[in-house]
Amino acid sequence: MKGVVERFVGSRFVRDSATLQAASMINSLGSLACALALAHILGSLQQGEFYLAIATYSFLWFCVNLGLYPLATSQLAAASARGSDYKVAFWIAYLIKALLWMGAAFALLAVVVLPWVAEYAYRITSESWSAAYEKPLIKAAALLSFTPLIELPRSACCAAFQGTRRMVALAKVENGHECVRVFLVVAGAVVTQDAVGPAVGMLVASCVGSIIAVDAYVRETRTGEKPLPKVRTVLGRFKEAPLFFGLRLGIRLGVTQNMHALGVNILPTMVLGVVGDTRWVAYMRLAQRIVDAIRTLMQGINRTALPYFSELVGLRDLSGLRRAYWRATLGSGALVSTGVVALGFLVPSIVQAFPSDYRDPVWTVFLILAPGVMVVSFSVANDTFYLVTDNLKTAILFGAMQFAVHLTLLMLFGYLWPTVGPSIALTVFFFSSVIHPTYAYFWFRRKAGEVGPGTHALPMGDPS
Repeated sequence: MKGVVERFVGSRFVRDSATLQAASMINSLGSLACALALAHILGSLQQGEFYLAIATYSFLWFCVNLGLYPLATSQLAAASARGSDYKVAFWIAYLIKALLWMGAAFALLAVVVLPWVAEYAYRITSESWSAAYEKPLIKAAALLSFTPLIELPRSACCAAFQGTRRMVALAKVENGHECVRVFLVVAGAVVTQDAVGPAVGMLVASCVGSIIAVDAYVRETRTGEKPLPKVRTVLGRFKEAPLFFGLRLGIRLGVTQNMHALGVNILPTMVLGVVGDTRWVAYMRLAQRIVDAIRTLMQGINRTALPYFSELVGLRDLSGLRRAYWRATLGSGALVSTGVVALGFLVPSIVQAFPSDYRDPVWTVFLILAPGVMVVSFSVANDTFYLVTDNLKTAILFGAMQFAVHLTLLMLFGYLWPTVGPSIALTVFFFSSVIHPTYAYFWFRRKAGEVGPGTHALPMGDPS
């Protein structure tokens, strides 16, 4: 027993996960504190508009986001495992180039589309195209559309840290950015008393976060057994990285991840904005913030799994990949489920810190979401599993079925119960996630039969 514990504690996967778990928890608590401050400064109506602006921007972004970040991260991990400095620099340069073009195209698209969204989705009428931007919700969403461009340096640096498993550097960058974001968002709300101030605060915080990330990257080029490629080396690969290289895989991965993000964070908020009361946007988002304090326990495992699984695929280790997948799945599920039960005893006290009109709605939505969160916590490594095993077509098929049912229930429940309907639909969506570990079980079983007993070779191609 002692030896098992020592191996568990000494595992690099466990250490990396624990580092990101702690960082994610700090970020989640900062986000919850920010939401609490905004509730008192803005009130439920203005805070709901701010969250609706974020959801609108995010919806448009996910419509064009091609899943380049996890694609580059997985390839960075495989290249780092093989000791290929050239490939590491190449994938960092590729991510910078692709995000630059995609971010610029998105900013232009958002500026054109947002007035149409305001009129036909949220029924915000205006006399002209330019007059739509006088509305705080639309102005905030337009400002946020520049986020991908401003965060480009941070995204590239964080992908490099995650792919090469420099989790301490990654955690420092993310915690530094979150601390700045909380302060500036709250300061912006105090100044403008509407959704625009917090949006400006988020933009400035993104700029500061990129500066912090670049500084951390430069430090990592000078330290460690395997220093990262210097900035000059990465930029030297910029012309070599074809813009559409890896686009097919990136699109498939982007569709897989975007459907989940849309279903969990964006569409429920937008449905409430369309068919419900904007105040309930704030109530639901705050309940999600509380639940996310526990769901962050999944993030460290999930983000460590991507480079770790990619390394195992690079080494063609089927048995190692199977063990890692089930440890991540069962460990995350047990940890989050225990946390949700414990949190349930604390929420009645936590909601007392919010204004009086928030308390009963937030508690109600928490009770609705909690069972679904416990179920979905056993699906922490799904996206990574599908990516490294070249099963993204299956992931897209499952995701499309889940998404179609979820969208139908969102609209139906939102119409029937304009306050809690989207939360009920979200819990049903969480329950449907059991399909993924079930598929993984049968996939590992089939592959083990194909390889045969007594061997560990993974029957798949090179991930790069």
